[in-house]
Amino acid sequence: MKFRSLFFIALFTATSALSTSTARAGLVLLDNTSNLTAWSSSGPSNFSGNFAANAKVLGMTFVTGSASYDLDSVSVAMAYGNGSLTPTMRLSVFENGSTSATAPADGATATYFQDFSGSTFNSTQQIYTFSPLSPWNLKAATSYSVWLGTSETNFTNNAALRWYQASSSASSTLGFTQTGGFYSTNGGASYSAGSSLSMQITGNAAAAVPEIDPAGIGSVLALLTGMLGIFERRRARLG
Repeated sequence: MKFRSLFFIALFTATSALSTSTARAGLVLLDNTSNLTAWSSSGPSNFSGNFAANAKVLGMTFVTGSASYDLDSVSVAMAYGNGSLTPTMRLSVFENGSTSATAPADGATATYFQDFSGSTFNSTQQIYTFSPLSPWNLKAATSYSVWLGTSETNFTNNAALRWYQASSSASSTLGFTQTGGFYSTNGGASYSAGSSLSMQITGNAAAAVPEIDPAGIGSVLALLTGMLGIFERRRARLG
């Protein structure tokens, strides 16, 4: 029984190794920042009027292409108008019911969300990137809205957290299309049409169930069967 147990341990290890996938580099799914190099520095949207955490939210809606992707990061151009600020930012993604949507449905529950802390905003306009800890799957040919909120409250227009608008139309080599900018002043109970905000979304092709090459597994089984025969003959001699 000892040799047979060793055989099955070896078989499990070998077949597990065959199904292991390698890490993939992030792809640009949708971008209106000329690859994080350009945005509109005039007339930014801001979080003034954020009377409670994540009450004032700003975002963008888009439709995915013909394939499914796992969202890797969302990058935006932002700054703060008065000194420096290190708030908690909430990134949320909503799956919309129609590809004609330009914002989440009023009162909709986020499909995914995560709070991010540690980023310091100041008067320098720069790119801030938010990367979820776990995969956020984006289905093929589906409308999604992504928004940012903040824990900071009591902004004024002259000392607000600013999110800069796009300087060009959104582009994608993977079939994604931007369908609208939006905002809410009541935490998503209702939405209004807003400006096109600077945003780059990256991701990876959604992970598929690993396929095992029949020729490869055949070779492994032939090798392990031979090993089992050797173990059995050795056991017979010892017995």
